[in-house]
Amino acid sequence: MTLRLRSTVAFVLALLVVVPNAGAAPYPPTFALHPAFTSASIGANGSILVNLEEEYEKSTARHSTASRYLADGQLDQSFEPVRPGGMEVAEVIDSKGRTLRRSARGGIERLNPDGSVETSFAPPVRDSPGSWSDEFRIEAILPLASGKVAVAGQVLRQIGQSRRYEVRVALYEESGLIDSAFGTEGIVRLAEEIGVEGEEFVGLTPGPDEDVLVSFNQKDWARGAPTSMVGSGSRVVALNLKGGLDPGFASGGVFGSPDPIAAVEGMPDGGLFLAGTRWGAALSRSGQAHHSDVYLERLTPLGAPDPAFGERQGRTTVDFGGIDVLHTLLLRPDGSTLVGGGTTSLSPRCPLYESTFCTETPVLAAFTASGGLDRGFGRRGVLRLGPLAYKFALFSRFRPVESLGVLFLRELPDGTVLAGGGTEVGAFLAEVGDDGRLESGFGDGGTVTRTNPRPSTTELRSMALDRRGGIVVSGYTDAGVSQGSGAVFRFRADGAVDRGFAGGQGFVRVPEPPISPEPAQAPAGISLDAHGRALALGAEFPSERATVTRIGTNGRPDPRFGIDGIALLPRYVPMEMGARKVRLRLNLLAKLATALPEGGSLVYARAGHNHGARLYPALIRLTSRGRLDRSFGRRGVAVIVGGVGGNFDPSVMLALSGGKILLGGAVRSPCGSAYPGRSAALMRLRSDGSLDPSFGHGGLTTVPSCRWGRTFTSMALGPKGEIITVGGTWRKWRKTGPDRFSAEDLPVIDRFSARGRLDRGFGRRAIRTLPSPGGGNLSMAERVILWRDQILVSGPGVSGAFVYSRNGRFERKLIPAGRRKPVAGYTLGVAVQDGKPVVVTTTQAKRKLTVQPLMSAAAPEKRRAG
Repeated sequence: MTLRLRSTVAFVLALLVVVPNAGAAPYPPTFALHPAFTSASIGANGSILVNLEEEYEKSTARHSTASRYLADGQLDQSFEPVRPGGMEVAEVIDSKGRTLRRSARGGIERLNPDGSVETSFAPPVRDSPGSWSDEFRIEAILPLASGKVAVAGQVLRQIGQSRRYEVRVALYEESGLIDSAFGTEGIVRLAEEIGVEGEEFVGLTPGPDEDVLVSFNQKDWARGAPTSMVGSGSRVVALNLKGGLDPGFASGGVFGSPDPIAAVEGMPDGGLFLAGTRWGAALSRSGQAHHSDVYLERLTPLGAPDPAFGERQGRTTVDFGGIDVLHTLLLRPDGSTLVGGGTTSLSPRCPLYESTFCTETPVLAAFTASGGLDRGFGRRGVLRLGPLAYKFALFSRFRPVESLGVLFLRELPDGTVLAGGGTEVGAFLAEVGDDGRLESGFGDGGTVTRTNPRPSTTELRSMALDRRGGIVVSGYTDAGVSQGSGAVFRFRADGAVDRGFAGGQGFVRVPEPPISPEPAQAPAGISLDAHGRALALGAEFPSERATVTRIGTNGRPDPRFGIDGIALLPRYVPMEMGARKVRLRLNLLAKLATALPEGGSLVYARAGHNHGARLYPALIRLTSRGRLDRSFGRRGVAVIVGGVGGNFDPSVMLALSGGKILLGGAVRSPCGSAYPGRSAALMRLRSDGSLDPSFGHGGLTTVPSCRWGRTFTSMALGPKGEIITVGGTWRKWRKTGPDRFSAEDLPVIDRFSARGRLDRGFGRRAIRTLPSPGGGNLSMAERVILWRDQILVSGPGVSGAFVYSRNGRFERKLIPAGRRKPVAGYTLGVAVQDGKPVVVTTTQAKRKLTVQPLMSAAAPEKRRAG
């Protein structure tokens, strides 16, 4: 999902990566580059040289840099970061203390124990058969007891119109020359020529009698499926010094497994440890999410499962409780092993559906030398790195689910283990003791995190105040992941980010918010119920299902609502239209949601025939548990077809006492095509979703005016049930010539009785009151509230509010206390805190939410009645 460009009145905050101040709102920056530590080498003094990989912005291409950490986890500031290509990961030390590594000229090179390059080690000759080194990148180097050196890697081959990877193995003499007796001119291609085809290289380990064991996964590359589970399983091939299959190993030189291998470790006797992921049945029809466990398997030197190891047939399988993926394996000196990977939480909703919440946790497991879980490690053999867990939104069911997590394990000089890897939001290192506990002396409580963020974009749309004075705002952000999503933010009463919300982040992700409203309509709102829980709407596309998410006061999806806090809205509703029974599709441009006093919720959508132009107002009512309220409308959905409500388009909604529903919006103009404006209208429904005939004219009240294009964007209820309404961009059309009109945007305030009648005692001519035309004129009214016996109106164009009396006359303008110049930014609206009016504004310069008390302007401006 890409971040949509929206024509909206919202203000875009470019958030810097800074240490938060008390009043700042630095939401976590965008970790869109998916950083991860992919490998490390340990120095004699315990220093850690790590390779950091990340994606280029707006690209999936990855680049790497190297940096160094001290033994205590502090970044070595004296170390100059090595740019791409500067850190050679594929390097080993042979029995004579010489270092073998990839050469920049191709092939490998050998270094003496003092670090000097051994000039007698023959370099590759590019124009000879040995020029194979140009064809694939060496990924593993294996020195043999005889002094020979085996190397392996993979190359991308062009086969007809398609391309695929192929694993290759080569053998060097001790002198550095290619061993021409090995395979074909020193190379073995794991392809049809020897009966096995390798497509994903895993590891190169020593076997018995100087055999070379090559581990790889075979793949059919099923489109869209996780790459670690497609294809026909994995293979371990034993090659002798001639490059042929060793018939004494497994079955004709090949050990086969239906499960993919993630990591291998060789044993001194020629045996082999295999670790990987065992994928199970699909969890959904899409086939993208599968149940999985991790396994550890040991083979004897003859290539057979070791019956003395593990639970059965030489294997131990562990279920971490979710979608588990294994990445790395470490063999300890005492024969015990550690494995590392990640697990994604499995719940009734995650990750079966789109726009859901999942938790990804790096994890380690320890095994004894006999293959059982080491119960003294962590918690019953498993250590979950909870501080590094990341709660994310899975946006699309077409995206494979494959956890990140621990990518490598290294033994440290003091016997502890270094675990490194990454999640969606950052790279990490962790030092783990033998008991499976984080070493507190390393980094920050045992972990080091690393990000390479870029500024994030956060849009704040509309707000609501809870009973404690906190400010809850809806909007979207791309902070924390590589794509934007809807979000619910919470600020303290002073405008500072509420760090007690959503585990310190101050915001929680929800599915993508609905498409921005059309001009002259209020932005998508947020609603708080009696317990302070927030309701937020979401929909990826208009044609897809929409959702309602309920966020608890702690900033987490409420698990008692829907499934994991998300309620799916229906896509179709059966209706009777005359003598016909039809099935209307809910065209879920869902943009209105409100909490009901009794605990349920209402959502406005529009219903119509597939591919039809005619849309009808529709309301969906959910119970307090997020299920359809079957007592409302038809199975929880009320559609207003024909009559006075057939062309009604709501833009604001209120829940009234007794279960009644008040909608404000517009209807098509009754004045013909010469006047393009719409007429503002109110509609009231009974508790069962039917029109309330006691309100207005058959349930609908209109304010027809052929000169005005009108709608309502905010409503407030008076003590006697009267209705105060304001409009957004209301358009007054002036005739400037034959068949030519120009538009002037003006805000309007109306008052209606509880029965839906225009109050003729309100304002001049009983209909409209305009704000003063002085400085800071209100060109767009978005929010109206009642304060004491007065009406306060605010909009995005003014850092303040206009005050009107109960009879609709303009009284004065309120401005921020102690400030004469308007605050640069976007005004979310005026509110009341501790009985006093305040204005809430997002500011660009300070990157925070500004909450300022209001006071009367020094000199009341000249009034102008509407």
